[in-house]
Amino acid sequence: MNTGGYDVVAEVNERFVDRALAAAFYTSSFPQVKGTYTPPDVPPSFSAYSKVEYEVLLKEPPTVDAFAGNVVRLLFNLEAALKVLGGLRLEFDVIASVEASPYYNQSTRVLVLDLKKARIDEIKIDDKYGLSAEALNYINKAIAAAISSGMLDKMEKITLQPVLYSLDLPYMPPGPANQLTIGLGNVKILNQQVIAAAINFLSYNGGNIAQVTDFTSGLDIAVGVSEAAMHRVFDFWWDRTTHPKSVTETGSWDIPVLDDLLDAVADFFDIATKLGSLGFLETDYAVLRSWIEYGATVKFGKPSFNLLNGNRLELTGCPLNIHAWAIPKLKVQAKIEIDTSGPIPDWMTPWSDDVTIANKVTTITIWNFSIDLNVDIDRAEAEVYLDDQNRLVAKVHDVDITIHLPWSLPEDVLNHIIDWIEGQIKDKIPPIPLSPALFTETIPGTALTLQVDIDKLTTNEDEAIVGASAKFKEIPLNITPVPKFIANRDPLAREVHRASCQWVGTIFEKNKVGYYSLHDALKDGYDGCKYCLPEYHTR
Repeated sequence: MNTGGYDVVAEVNERFVDRALAAAFYTSSFPQVKGTYTPPDVPPSFSAYSKVEYEVLLKEPPTVDAFAGNVVRLLFNLEAALKVLGGLRLEFDVIASVEASPYYNQSTRVLVLDLKKARIDEIKIDDKYGLSAEALNYINKAIAAAISSGMLDKMEKITLQPVLYSLDLPYMPPGPANQLTIGLGNVKILNQQVIAAAINFLSYNGGNIAQVTDFTSGLDIAVGVSEAAMHRVFDFWWDRTTHPKSVTETGSWDIPVLDDLLDAVADFFDIATKLGSLGFLETDYAVLRSWIEYGATVKFGKPSFNLLNGNRLELTGCPLNIHAWAIPKLKVQAKIEIDTSGPIPDWMTPWSDDVTIANKVTTITIWNFSIDLNVDIDRAEAEVYLDDQNRLVAKVHDVDITIHLPWSLPEDVLNHIIDWIEGQIKDKIPPIPLSPALFTETIPGTALTLQVDIDKLTTNEDEAIVGASAKFKEIPLNITPVPKFIANRDPLAREVHRASCQWVGTIFEKNKVGYYSLHDALKDGYDGCKYCLPEYHTR
């Protein structure tokens, strides 16, 4: 069992973690850290490093280097500028390796990386000045202090994956009392590519994180829902749902065969009347319509179900109580005439000798029948799918029933009634909710929107697995061609630069706007950079 006995396990691939880091980088104000570091116990020979002023800037999105143990190792590509000796400026390119622990935030239902408690594992400095090992050691400490106390503390956390963003189920009264509750969040790094978050509902506390396996199949995100969780969700829903558990439907069924039979009987009576009155009295009975008006009130009991292979679910033990009625009716036209020529045929009399004394259309109720039935569902099967809210649901599509009657009916009448009841079961039993929403488009606490494309949905007798590709709408996977001009939308700057300008690196990513045409940027009110576009600089 892939989910290890938990209700829900959500897994995320390293590729998507990198994408989440990039999304955070491009849409957040990643801090440019400035400060002063005073190393302890500086010997007199290194008094130049007794006070180090630093500026540290993240050059590009952090990337995942490795998953190991229960930490994610990230690489930060930084620019660091240090001032020593009261004014000597040293600039370095720095690669910092940072270990951060993933955790599942139960209140927001989001898997995050905790950067506030992250540990710097290694710092590699591009030393282009040929400094001594002792000097590099103090510089290393200053940069580590800048990253730890400045950058990571201000970033705090990075969202990796939203799961179960809404705990609402369909046809439920509003309010937290009618929302599922989450009772557990456990996290494990399964291998070098996949992180798993395990979640339980409604005070259930089972599961073994050691038994959770990778079921992503190389996709960005995958979610597994156990059959036991589906039963818990359905039980919770059934006890609280506003969806009606009884329905009343009516209908009618024409019986053309009976029309023909009754027309033949009416013809017999017409002939008998004519003979009995020696031709003076004529009747014309015509059956215009024969039909049955029927209806039923169906009360649904709580079904049980078993999950099957192939995205199927079998319903068992679904009691139905049916109060049914049927009223056979006839619409008859009766015409009575007196033939003044008596037995002389009408074709022999040159005048119209028939006098109509009655012509009436009447609806006749033959009988009024009702019965209470307990129906056995021999077999009912439902399709498991994701609805438009990304909830796992099952919709009944195939039903076979048996009706036990104390008397027999014509086969076509009985089959019509059975077909009608089976249709009511399929139409009126709502999609059975098996889980809350598994994915969201909006991520709590961020300005990001997630586009999730479902690539697989499979079930077996123990669980359902949903796999998806995911990307952030604000961050396209690629842009061709790359803009050659970068503007800073910060109201205090409002400048446009060549993409190669050194000052582009100081712009917060969320404030960068790309332009293919310089004049479009100028038209939008940006001033040319004093250094790379001096001919367009006006301030």
